[in-house]
Amino acid sequence: MQLAKGDSIIYSGRDDDNQRQGEGISMLKSAVRALIEWNSISERIIQVWFYFKYIKFTVTHVYAPTEDADEQEKTSSTQDCKI
Repeated sequence: MQLAKGDSIIYSGRDDDNQRQGEGISMLKSAVRALIEWNSISERIIQVWFYFKYIKFTVTHVYAPTEDADEQEKTSSTQDCKI
């Protein structure tokens, strides 16, 4: 998603336009230019690769369920992190 002044948001999550249970990373214009690629691992995990002035690095962002979530959701989230 393109924002004002060249900033962007990449979003990993549901495809039903509900924009829940997903991860997003907001990037300034300079980060957008340095973006190599990104990968949606699940609704709760997103990986982004950047290349800034001779340095390549990866950002992995994980949204874990809270204690109030059901056991199946917690187990599924834990298994996704082991990928």
